Amino acid sequence: MAPVEDGTHLAGFEDWHPAVRQMISAVPVTQRWALFHRPPLSCWSRGRVTLLGDAAHALVPHHGQGANQSIEDAIVLADQLTGTADWDAARRRYEQLRRGRTRKVQSASIITADVLHLPDGPRADERNVRLASPGMFDRHLSWIHGFRADVDTPDDAGGGTRL
Repeated sequence: MAPVEDGTHLAGFEDWHPAVRQMISAVPVTQRWALFHRPPLSCWSRGRVTLLGDAAHALVPHHGQGANQSIEDAIVLADQLTGTADWDAARRRYEQLRRGRTRKVQSASIITADVLHLPDGPRADERNVRLASPGMFDRHLSWIHGFRADVDTPDDAGGGTRL
């Protein structure tokens, strides 16, 4: 973390509506921190302990998927554990079913950071046109937001089940 001068968090909002500036200024900001990502773990289970969510595959917030991926993990892990008495095999199957998808979500979130944080200019304008285009959600985000962990198995477009 690094200290910041009072009010510097408003600098990027100078031309915004006064109501937005008022909401942002209502929150005191005295420190700035970085977002870090870490490479995916090679193994999510050891002994009787199995990781899920950010403990297994930490995410940066650019797709808002941290809690969602944890919930998906919990659904898949619970389904695997209730389907067999061999809990070691169930945990291995859970990892197999989740690893490809969570890696793809991790990668997409990291890449999206660069897209979302472009400085004002032609590239940001091009991005804005693409984001506003009809069907953009279905073309680019449905693999994330349309997935149902209780019924779907990730296909190749959604990260698959590759280890």
